[in-house]
Amino acid sequence: MSARFTLSVSGNIRWTKVKPSSFIPTVISRVITEANRLNTEITPKGATGELQNSFRAEQTERTVRFYWDAPYARFVDKGTQESPGRYVPILGKRLVSTKRRIGTHPGIKAQHFSQKMATALREVMVQSTVDEVRRSFR
Repeated sequence: MSARFTLSVSGNIRWTKVKPSSFIPTVISRVITEANRLNTEITPKGATGELQNSFRAEQTERTVRFYWDAPYARFVDKGTQESPGRYVPILGKRLVSTKRRIGTHPGIKAQHFSQKMATALREVMVQSTVDEVRRSFR
């Protein structure tokens, strides 16, 4: 998940020179703070909390990239399909027990926490950017 800042202005405008470098770092720091807060609210905690603790933000001069570096984060977010047991070539079939479903993976229901985070951050970014631009015009 990445964040891109775009400023669009409409209506009656008195043109004033505004350097993006004057407010972008402040907006980025606000968005990172908000992303960390949202991570604790939206990301599943699980038994160990490892998924929430694996949240990272890579910041450059004008961009921020958010991601979870737990190896299973993508599967919890996007989910997985049910899968049959492992195929054994010498037997010519898959290892599956119809009684106890041994050898099958039931699948994981998608939780879509990255999409929820992106939607919530979009709202924060818009409001933060508007607030910062208003302050720079005063």
